[in-house]
Amino acid sequence: GRAGDGLLLDGTPASFALLAFDPPPELRTEALPLPQVGKGIELNSRSEEALRSFVLPFVQRRVTSGQTSKWMCEFRTMTMLFVKINGLIYTGAQHKVLADLQMVVWTVQHFVNRFEGTVLRLIVDDKGTRFKLAFGLTTHEDDPVRAVLLACNLRAHLHRATKGQISCNIGITTGTTFLGDVGSEARCEYTTTGAHVNMA
Repeated sequence: GRAGDGLLLDGTPASFALLAFDPPPELRTEALPLPQVGKGIELNSRSEEALRSFVLPFVQRRVTSGQTSKWMCEFRTMTMLFVKINGLIYTGAQHKVLADLQMVVWTVQHFVNRFEGTVLRLIVDDKGTRFKLAFGLTTHEDDPVRAVLLACNLRAHLHRATKGQISCNIGITTGTTFLGDVGSEARCEYTTTGAHVNMA
């Protein structure tokens, strides 16, 4: 599905298509070498463009305007949401969980785009499936209201679309949060940290 598509009653996007990715031969021939600390990987324009889709637009704008990581860290008021998805069963029929996970991810992206928030992370581990969402990267006066509206709409839609089989728990906080890159020069993530993030 694509952002902006309508949702069908069963929760799938109107243009839903799950296709297997078959990489072009130049990407299949050998594995990418692991970067050495301080060096990084040399990219051609095609692979750089593909990887760009994984970088937050907010970060892309700052980098292309010449800001380095030293100037991208700040404290700002943000509204954070953690969404824990319940009902995804990772044992048994693999195609079923993939279809369910695709529907959940698309639904979260749909509502985040609708209320102009940001998906910072999707986490799948022994604690379950969780999303880390943020409002405040592009500031609106009503970011906390948008976050609550997203939460209410997301819960209702997942319940309706899955007939109660998939639900979610959502924690929301607003406060001063550290926003910036965390990690080393070899590998870092642009994210939020702080007491308000932990509370959510």
